[in-house]
Amino acid sequence: SCPTIREVRARTVSVPLSEPHYTASGLVASSPLVLIDLEADCGVTGRGLLFTYTAAALKPTAELVRNLGRTLEGEVLAPLY
Repeated sequence: SCPTIREVRARTVSVPLSEPHYTASGLVASSPLVLIDLEADCGVTGRGLLFTYTAAALKPTAELVRNLGRTLEGEVLAPLY
């Protein structure tokens, strides 16, 4: 049978940049990321990440991923074409 999605997890990190740079908004010294794990019932885990432009978006973006993940639990894991 096809594997199904068991769980989607999301966690936030802020990765320091080796060379901070300036933008119109100011100094960018880190990269705010949401790390995503999608676990299938067959034991396989897929990983991905989302970049947010500001640390203020980390928590709501991670919560959005978690909420979407809950709607996917039990669904067949299949590629989209």
